[in-house]
Amino acid sequence: MFGLRRSARIETERLTLRLPGHDDWRAWAALREDSASFLRPWEPVWSADHLSRRAFSHRVYWARRAEVQGLSLIHI
Repeated sequence: MFGLRRSARIETERLTLRLPGHDDWRAWAALREDSASFLRPWEPVWSADHLSRRAFSHRVYWARRAEVQGLSLIHI
């Protein structure tokens, strides 16, 4: 339909890939904190507020903006 946007989502039997939402912050921050010793050698240096709600909100807005601009996903 005109004017309606499909949600950017890829689903398989074992995986759902979607854009982040604000409600994901607690689980994301906990997982990143628990995995920090593994992740840090592979990633740029984390900022002091890397795991904060505010920094995560910036990630959510960045992901939405990139999707709207067609820069984040290939639309099928």
